[in-house]
Amino acid sequence: MSVAGVVVGSEKIVIVEGTKNLDGTVTLVKDEVFTLEKGDRHIAYGAMHKRITDRMSHGIAEVILKASSAGKFTGTQGALLAAELRGVFISAVPSAIAVKQEHVKNLSKAGSRKVGDYTKDEVWWNEHFAGDVRKGNREAAYLILGAED
Repeated sequence: MSVAGVVVGSEKIVIVEGTKNLDGTVTLVKDEVFTLEKGDRHIAYGAMHKRITDRMSHGIAEVILKASSAGKFTGTQGALLAAELRGVFISAVPSAIAVKQEHVKNLSKAGSRKVGDYTKDEVWWNEHFAGDVRKGNREAAYLILGAED
C-alpha cells in the first residue's frame, strides 16, 4: 500500500503517491494536482470532496498532510481559503486511512536545512527519491519521508 504526501493551497490540492522503502528512500508512484472548479465555492468543495474520496479509495494506506501554520500571513484570504480546502480534504479521506498532519519545519532530516533546501538539491533528491515528480510538487513528496516505516 502507498503513502500520499499532500499539500493544500487555496485553489488546488497536490497529491504525490509513493512507497517508503526499508532503506529510508521513497519510490514515487504518482504525482497529481486537483484544481478546484470555478464557480460557487460550496459547489466546488462538494465536487472536490467526491474526487478526493474516490482517489484515496485506491491503494492509499496513509496520508501525510502538510499542516497549516500560524505566521505573519495566517490571516490572508489565501491562507483562510487554503484552510477551508484542507478541511474538505480531511473530511473526504475514508476513515480506514490514517491521516497525519505534519509541519514541514518538523520534518527536516538533518535539522540544519529547510525543506525547500532539500527539494532544490538535485544530488540529495536523487539519493532519496526514485521516480518522477514535478519540481513544484516535491514538497508533497518530501512529506512521505515522515511516514511510519
